Amino acid sequence: MPKVRYWPVLAEETLPTATSLHRWVTFLNQALKREGFTFGLAERDATYRLTVYRTEPWPTPQEPITKGASE
Repeated sequence: MPKVRYWPVLAEETLPTATSLHRWVTFLNQALKREGFTFGLAERDATYRLTVYRTEPWPTPQEPITKGASE
């Protein structure tokens, strides 16, 4: 049987569908700041531009976890 890996949930928010995009960006900033990401939102000529910034260096790769490989 194949092993299933789940991605950890970093944050979760439920907002009404009519919510301003600015609230979504605020949520993303609050949830992912500690992960080294910041988001910016600009409105111009009836369009939005979402920008994702990396505020910290990329983490160094870690050795993969292989449980039971030597068993």
